[in-house]
Amino acid sequence: MQLCDFESAIKAYRRATELDALSAEAHCSLATAVLSTEENFDQAIQSLDQAILLDRRYAEAFYQRGVAFRNKGCRFLALDDLHEATRLDPDHSNAHALLASLKMIMASGDPASNQEVYRQAICEYSEVIRLHPNDPSRYDMRARVYRNLGEDDNAMADEQAAARIRETQANTE
Repeated sequence: MQLCDFESAIKAYRRATELDALSAEAHCSLATAVLSTEENFDQAIQSLDQAILLDRRYAEAFYQRGVAFRNKGCRFLALDDLHEATRLDPDHSNAHALLASLKMIMASGDPASNQEVYRQAICEYSEVIRLHPNDPSRYDMRARVYRNLGEDDNAMADEQAAARIRETQANTE
């Protein structure tokens, strides 16, 4: 989608929130469009706060607010929202992937002192793989975590799985 399309979307979603102020989906969609075009994280977070107030079970709103907090540099708030998104929707693969990515960033440094965080990242990547077993990039990401832990056999197994998937995909194209 081009920038002008997002700008049109922002206008449309703003209008939707004016017409139906009780629509959690409209508030979430507005925030998503804002995040796609601008670095106005506070405006996006405000719209997502409203969406969550309207529907505390709306996993996508928690996910999008987690994205906004991550982009703003508020990693712990992002983690909280992403955990909530995966609790509400265990199959939300984007939330699992972003959780794993954030955990990897937060664990960078000495692997020995961050083993628990790396283990959590492996769990998140494993969940993403369960949801998207034919995406080789997910295996590559988990392999990187295994390498950081010194678990070379597990890393190699994931790297080989990714290579097999890529080969299969190349042969079917």
